[in-house]
Amino acid sequence: MKNRTKYQKKKLIIFSIMFVCILSGLDVDAKNYIVAEMPEDSVFLAVEKPAQFPGGEKEMMSYLAQNVEIPSSVPPDEAIRYGAFRFVIQKTGKISNIEVLHSIHPIFDEEIVRVIASMPDWVSAEHGGEKVNMQYILPIHFDIQTLQAQKIDKSPEEMIVNFLTQHCSFKDINPTHQEDADSVNLFVRRIFDKQYTSDDIPNLITQTLQLFYNNSIGTFEDTPDIYRMGIRRSMCYMALAFLSGEYHYSAFLADAHTSLSKLDSDEKRNKMLLIVNVIELYKELSSEYASKKGLEYTILLFQDDLKNKEKDISDESFVTEYKKILSGVANSIRE
Repeated sequence: MKNRTKYQKKKLIIFSIMFVCILSGLDVDAKNYIVAEMPEDSVFLAVEKPAQFPGGEKEMMSYLAQNVEIPSSVPPDEAIRYGAFRFVIQKTGKISNIEVLHSIHPIFDEEIVRVIASMPDWVSAEHGGEKVNMQYILPIHFDIQTLQAQKIDKSPEEMIVNFLTQHCSFKDINPTHQEDADSVNLFVRRIFDKQYTSDDIPNLITQTLQLFYNNSIGTFEDTPDIYRMGIRRSMCYMALAFLSGEYHYSAFLADAHTSLSKLDSDEKRNKMLLIVNVIELYKELSSEYASKKGLEYTILLFQDDLKNKEKDISDESFVTEYKKILSGVANSIRE
């Protein structure tokens, strides 16, 4: 059931996203959107090691392009529109104090602020060997006429892949272990983004098993090993399920579910369990034996599961995208 009706979405054409400390010629009478309490420590304009969006600038551009929805009710009055947004990346990696430096359009501004606020935690800036708060200015430049003329058609499978690459990641509660966590995050993202050929699969399965082993041994001096290892191991199970054929993936997803269910109830655990659901839905859609009745039943189960977990999830964008995937699959199988 691969070639389904696709969905149209306006595409944000982003030509340039870069780090700058000072932008001249901008409206300095900035509108301030407080997303989190301003850090008490100093905010640096220039640092030895700037903060970075997970995966780098390219991933940030992709994140914005995939998540910004331009309201169709706003007609273009110019061929090209520019905007600039300023925010603080705290030493914890969280974003606060989003400001519009140069307005695109009030409705556009609110939407872009929403997406910036929903970004995953950044890799924090460092200066003098310590993590510090850093100011970041994000210029956005796009062609609205091209935006209106060009649309993205996304299948449910493509929606799922975008969701997985954005949300299946782990931020370690101890920054000293984040490098090891990122090795899992980047590897799993590569699997979900299908950056490989069928000939690569046997070797990737071997690498995933090695990664699983590496995250199953050793001790940590600070925090619960069970939580850290449980999340990382479950991500390896998900990658194995994604790489496996239809007769084997369900066993790996069951292992991921079991590993996550043993953890204390919290937002991260519930989000990861919902991600397991999304992978299962992807594999069902890809199966040559998929049936309309079977998919409808799976969607109902996953909708009920969301109702049970939604109250513990503060990430509204995650919940919204999860619902869009379920409704997208439901609409496609009705055609």
